[in-house]
Amino acid sequence: MTPRLDRRVRTVAALLAAVLVAPSAAGDERGEVAPDDRVEEAIDALRRGAIGDARALVDALFVDERARTAASLVNEGRSLEAIAAIDAALEVDDLEDEREASLLVLRGRAAFDAAASDLRYASLYEEALSNFEDAARQGAGVGAALRASRAARMVGDGDRALELARSSVEWIDGAPGRADELDVDQPFARTWSEAAFGSYVAAQTSGEEGEEADATRASLFAETRAALERAIGEQPTDPWAYRELAKLFQWEERGDDALKTLDSAVTIFPDDEATHTAFARMVGDRAEATARANGADDAAAIDARYDAVIGRYAEFRATHPENPFGYWYGGFEAFYRAVDGFETAADVSEYDASGFVAAEALFQGCRERAAEFSDACIDYEILCRLGAGWSLYRAEKDEEAVRTFFSTEDLRTLGSESNLAGRAAGLDMTLANADGSTRLPSALAGLDFVTRRLQEDPTDREGVTRAAALGDRMFAARPDNENLANNAGFLNRDAGVLWETDARRRFHDAETDEDRAAAEASRARAQELMEKSWSAYQVAAGLLPDDVRVVNDAGLVMAYYLRTDAEAAERYFLDAATDGEVQLREEMPEDERLALEEAYGDAHQNMGIIEMTLRGRPELARDWFVKSLEIGPPSRNWLRTDVLPLLDLWIETGEKPKALAPIEHRDVWVHNP
Repeated sequence: MTPRLDRRVRTVAALLAAVLVAPSAAGDERGEVAPDDRVEEAIDALRRGAIGDARALVDALFVDERARTAASLVNEGRSLEAIAAIDAALEVDDLEDEREASLLVLRGRAAFDAAASDLRYASLYEEALSNFEDAARQGAGVGAALRASRAARMVGDGDRALELARSSVEWIDGAPGRADELDVDQPFARTWSEAAFGSYVAAQTSGEEGEEADATRASLFAETRAALERAIGEQPTDPWAYRELAKLFQWEERGDDALKTLDSAVTIFPDDEATHTAFARMVGDRAEATARANGADDAAAIDARYDAVIGRYAEFRATHPENPFGYWYGGFEAFYRAVDGFETAADVSEYDASGFVAAEALFQGCRERAAEFSDACIDYEILCRLGAGWSLYRAEKDEEAVRTFFSTEDLRTLGSESNLAGRAAGLDMTLANADGSTRLPSALAGLDFVTRRLQEDPTDREGVTRAAALGDRMFAARPDNENLANNAGFLNRDAGVLWETDARRRFHDAETDEDRAAAEASRARAQELMEKSWSAYQVAAGLLPDDVRVVNDAGLVMAYYLRTDAEAAERYFLDAATDGEVQLREEMPEDERLALEEAYGDAHQNMGIIEMTLRGRPELARDWFVKSLEIGPPSRNWLRTDVLPLLDLWIETGEKPKALAPIEHRDVWVHNP
């Protein structure tokens, strides 16, 4: 043998070793594989110069390697890469029919999986069907035909799907034990059932009439029922066929038979969630239909539905006390019944929260029995407390409503850590309709309604103070919420003003040291509330730096009431004036423009208050007041009639007129620095 041939032999041998030992395209390290005699045979053929024999052996080795790689890729879900590997193997000449058939089955599997995993590749169902049918013709057997039936259904060829399924079942029934030989992804009876059911539905919805059409539908119903009952017999541990049989009875409007089928399924498969879902729906459907047939109106029929499902699952819990589904489905129906009752109650003031409380207890029972349901149950527990809170609010039980609304926040910290980010926080959660409208607004909305009720009489010092305390709690729960910060600011400001008013009255009427001590206590309370207002407004202004009204109000608290930091107040007023001037150049609805102009004017007026009361600079105060009068509104005219003449006198004489004192005392807490 010449050195050149020796080198060729060594090269081919190296390539053979690489094919068998190197990492595959699937990306996993294969390492050593079992020795294959064909390697030595190929090398020997090359040494003998039998190139054709060597090529045939190398081709066989290559096809095997591509098949192994493709199978690995299919198992890993990398179906498109698997198709490429199989296509390379199919390009080899003179493949044996059996080998080509096995490759076609593998390619069909890859194409089917790729289409099922991504709608962009739905056209691959057609390729899968072609691959499976070709494989069946080349000897891959009934397994390929059954796979082809599934692919035919996916491309909408129901007749072909049923034909393939029927012929496959006929072959299986031809000899005992054949079902055990099948290479399929699912039991053959299920494939037959799916094909038959698909054809039955197509016949039912075709709109065709006449005896022949009726006979076709009846025949397909009988075949589908037979296929599903066979599936139940072949796979007694799979509840799928029970659910499908119930659907089949529903198509025939045999509701009682459907319910009996699902009742049996729940008894046999008490831990199957899909079966419970179908069962609960069917129980409700039958009860509602029966009620309507007996003359019930809509409300009564819906009540009958709730009663039936709630009652069935109460029975289920009695026999399966540790099964979480008894609590979940019972809680679900109890919750929505409570929501319906809340929405339709004739006298909402007498509607209590007991329905929501009972539903919450069931959801809690569910998560205590199944940790995997914890997150879903907690979400519904929050909604139950939300419903209870709104019920209590509408019954004017404000203190109970507040406690219940805030308790939603306690629940949000339960459950899996990974779900906290995805779950709406307790105070923010709402119950929405399918169209996006809200059935139950959030707990924060409910708490806001309570604060409004507490402020219905703006002179009720205790009520407004309670509203301020509630505003503080809401702000503390959501410190980054600009609206809650602003609400806390004005609620505490209003309450502080009422306490200061009370203090002034007490000082005016005081006759004893005890009276004066009570007046001092009211003033201290006013100061405490106003300091809370200042803190909240600072946050609100930081979160809403472009809101002229909020920024102005922040400065107002300091300029009129606390009076300890004129520079801080000035910064807020100047920011508000600057932003207001810019924003007023923009297009906006007239009502928004009027509100903005008022806030813009207030910022100028408030700068005048700083200059007049804290800095003693009447010229600058006058300039700011004049600008605010030019901006409006007319309600500011008291500056023109009461204040400007006195400022002119002050400027002229150099002495502050005593007549300014009652004006300042009326609007400003002059007792502060």
